[in-house]
Amino acid sequence: MKKIYDVFFADCDTEGGIYRYDMLEDGRLAIEEMKRLDLSIEDAAISADIARLEQVSARIFKEVKADPKKGKQIRKFMDYYLPTTLKLLNAYADLDSQPVQGETILASKREIEGTLDTLNLAYEKLKQQYTISMECCLD
Repeated sequence: MKKIYDVFFADCDTEGGIYRYDMLEDGRLAIEEMKRLDLSIEDAAISADIARLEQVSARIFKEVKADPKKGKQIRKFMDYYLPTTLKLLNAYADLDSQPVQGETILASKREIEGTLDTLNLAYEKLKQQYTISMECCLD
């Protein structure tokens, strides 16, 4: 069974211009990075958060792929939300890989976990703001 994000980028082309292609490619790379980080983090709750971020991101990019005019609507998502998400996930993975999980590391991980919950809500709101249909390609 293919994951939702594997299907959306399978036939990306340059129709609609280089800008759209670059945006879709950046999105694909961000989702790939989320997948890579998900594999390196053993916590099931964090994995579920990451999976949800991947799914919502893929839906946003699917909408842009279908309607290139929506590309301009997602600049904040591209310029702020995705980089912030990847930075937090990388930090969590780094903390999680530390051999000694002292109180400072555990506190930092808890803070990131809370932020990921907030990001998931923000992603959902952005998806709705961009008028993305909830009926797209669910497995």
